[in-house]
Amino acid sequence: TFVASTFTPSEYASLLPPVGDLVASYGVDPEVAFFIARPVLVFLEQKIVRKHSTPEAGAQPGAPAAVVDAAGAMEASQLIRRVLPEASWDVISPALYGTFWRLSLYDILVPVERYADEMR
Repeated sequence: TFVASTFTPSEYASLLPPVGDLVASYGVDPEVAFFIARPVLVFLEQKIVRKHSTPEAGAQPGAPAAVVDAAGAMEASQLIRRVLPEASWDVISPALYGTFWRLSLYDILVPVERYADEMR
């Protein structure tokens, strides 16, 4: 988005309301709210993973504890539980829901032709 490209991720994060507020208070559809907030979600996740991968933390980058903490922090800071009705959380976890919407097609698209070329 234009706003996301104009501001640093930190500035953008400070300006944008949490996803849960965008949906519950402003009536924005979840897919649009997550599209708008995607740069913030990526920024927050990277910030938490970096924090856990410092020598003082004693963990390796991408360690399970860092990933779980990042998902939990995203859920709490973005008020993910406000996006869907409460009964929905019996079927899907807020962390999985938030992770699904945080990803872009670039994150989940497999370049089949290139993969096939490499396998040859």
